[in-house]
Amino acid sequence: MWDLIKKFVESLEPFESIISIITMIFAGYASFRLMMQNRRLKELARTAPKIENFQDKIKFYEGVQTCNPIALALSLVPQTPSIKKDVEQFLNTMGWKMEVDEINMNGINSQSDIETLINRLREKRHLFDLQGNTEVHLFIQGPVVSGILSGAMFDHWKPVKLYHKSTPSVPAVYQYWCPLIK
Repeated sequence: MWDLIKKFVESLEPFESIISIITMIFAGYASFRLMMQNRRLKELARTAPKIENFQDKIKFYEGVQTCNPIALALSLVPQTPSIKKDVEQFLNTMGWKMEVDEINMNGINSQSDIETLINRLREKRHLFDLQGNTEVHLFIQGPVVSGILSGAMFDHWKPVKLYHKSTPSVPAVYQYWCPLIK
C-alpha cells in the first residue's frame, strides 16, 4: 500500500515543478504590476492640483461677514480651565458682537476623552444649526488631535474661521489664520 502511494506522489513531481514555475511567473507579474501602480500613484500625488489664490481666500473670509456668527472656545488642557474671557476680550478689541460658546475639558488623556470631545463637538454643531448661526470663529487651546477632530467635524459645513494665540502669549491676542477649507 505504501509503495503505491509513494509511486503516485513520485508521478506528480513533474506537475509540481510546472505549477511552481507558473506560480513564480504569476507572482513576478503581480509584483511588477503593483510596482508600476505605486509609481503611477506617486506621480499622480505630485501632480495634484495646488490650492490657488489661498491668500485671497484668507482675506475673503476675514472678519465677521454674516448676521449670526458665533465663537467657539475649546479649552482642552488641564492648566487652563477656560479661554472664554480671552476670546471675549479679543472679540471686544476687534469690535465684534457675538456669543461665545465653549467646551472645557481637563485634558485629552484617553480614548474615552476623545469620544467625549467628538460627542460634544457634534452637540455644538447641531446646536449652532438650531440657533441659526451662520459662521463659526474657532479658538482652540489643546493638543493637535483636538484640532484635527474639530476640522473633521466642521468640514463642509458653515464658514469656520481658525484663530491662533501667538507665542510668547500676550493676553487676549489672537490672530486670524485662515478659514477651514480644503
